[in-house]
Amino acid sequence: MATNLDLVDYISFFEAEPVCVRSDTEWYFGARFSSERGNDKFVAMVAPEEGEFKFCWWREGLQLADIELYGVIYWELESNAQRERLILKFSDQKLPYFILQLKPHVSFAWRVLWA
Repeated sequence: MATNLDLVDYISFFEAEPVCVRSDTEWYFGARFSSERGNDKFVAMVAPEEGEFKFCWWREGLQLADIELYGVIYWELESNAQRERLILKFSDQKLPYFILQLKPHVSFAWRVLWA
C-alpha cells in the first residue's frame, strides 16, 4: 500500500465523519463515510490496508453508481482551487487508475486495458 493520507484527509474529502467497518481494527482497515450534498447522497468505504474502495451515489433516491474496487495499492488526494479528487492505482497493470471527483461536480474516470 502506497499512501501518505491520514484519516483527516478523507474526512475533508468526503465531508463526513467516518464509522469504522469493524470495531476491533483501526480505520485504515475500513472506514465508511456517508454524506449528502443537495440532492446527492454518497456512501464510500476506504480500506487502504486491505486495498479496497467502495462508492455508491444516489440522486433523489435513484442510484447512479455502485462501484467496488479491489487491489488498490496507491491512494492520492488532489486538492486545488479547481477541483478535489481521489486517485487510485492498482496492483493489476491492466487497471491504470480510477479517479473520483466530488468538487466542483461529481465525476469519475476509470481506465481498463485489455490484453
